[in-house]
Amino acid sequence: MRNSKFNLTEIMNNRSLRRERDQVDGQITIQDWLEWKEDIRNRLQETSENFIVIGYRLKQMRESRMYEQEGYRSLSEFAGREYNLSRSVVTRLIQINDRFSENGNSMELKAEYRNYGFAKLQEMLYLTDEELEEVTDDMTMREIRAIRTERDEPKPEEEPKSAKAGGDDPKESEPHERKEIASPQQDDDWKEQKPEPKPIEPPPRDAVYREKIGKTMLAEITEGSRRYLILKMRHKYRVENTLILMECFKGRRTGKIVEIKITHMTDDSGGLIPGYCVLGFEGYTEATEEVREEGED
Repeated sequence: MRNSKFNLTEIMNNRSLRRERDQVDGQITIQDWLEWKEDIRNRLQETSENFIVIGYRLKQMRESRMYEQEGYRSLSEFAGREYNLSRSVVTRLIQINDRFSENGNSMELKAEYRNYGFAKLQEMLYLTDEELEEVTDDMTMREIRAIRTERDEPKPEEEPKSAKAGGDDPKESEPHERKEIASPQQDDDWKEQKPEPKPIEPPPRDAVYREKIGKTMLAEITEGSRRYLILKMRHKYRVENTLILMECFKGRRTGKIVEIKITHMTDDSGGLIPGYCVLGFEGYTEATEEVREEGED
C-alpha cells in the first residue's frame, strides 16, 4: 500500500533528501517505514530463514505503531491487508524471533537453528529448553511433535502394593473381579460404524473467487513486475480458476478490480508458510465496480 503523501520510488532513489523532513516522533522516518514494508514483502518470497527477519520487522512495526498513519487499527489488521498474513501467523512469526534469534531480538537466526524451516521452528515453540536439546535438524515434524506429545501424555499410576509383602493369603492374590474376554463378534459390535469415504471432488475449472489485495501489490501486477501471488488457502484453488482481486487502501475498497486466471500453483514451496500457496498467472484485465458496504459482498 502506498502512503498517500509519499512516493516510494522517489524516496528510495533520492537519497539526498533530508531525513529530518520525514521525521516522525524523532525516531522513525517515513523512509524507514517504507523500507520495512518492502523488506517484509520481498522476504516472504524467499527462504525460510528470512522469517526471523520478518518477525523482527513486525516487532519494529508493532512498537512504532506507524500502521496507524495508514488507517490500520492494529498490527494484525495491517499484516492481513498488506501481506495476507493471518493474526495467528503474525503471532508465531514474532514468537519465533523472540525465541530463536540471536539475543531474542535481532534479524539473525541462532546458528544451531539455521537448517530448520518455518514449520519446524513453529513446532519447536512448544518445547521446553531441555526438550530443544533433543531436537536435531534431520528430525521430521512428526518426530519433533512426538517429544511434546510424550511429555503431555498422562503417566499410568503405579500398581498399589499389597499391605503384606509376600503374603500367603490366596484370596489377596486373586483379582476382585474377573473380566470376560470379549469374543471377536462382541469386539466388532463395539466398533464405530464409519461411513464409506466420499470421493474428494476438485472445484470446477471455471470457479471464480474474490480476494482483497493492497494497492501496492495491485500496482505491481498492472505494471508488469509481478506475475505470482502468495495467498492463504481460503479456497481449493486450481489451475484455470479466475481470481478477482479487489484493491484496498487504508483498509477500504477503492472499487478498482483486476481479474487474473491461474496458470500454475503450488503449496509445497521451500519456506512457504503452512496453509499458504503460490499462484502464477500471465495476463490480467482491469475494471471498476461499485463498492458495497462491508458484509454485502
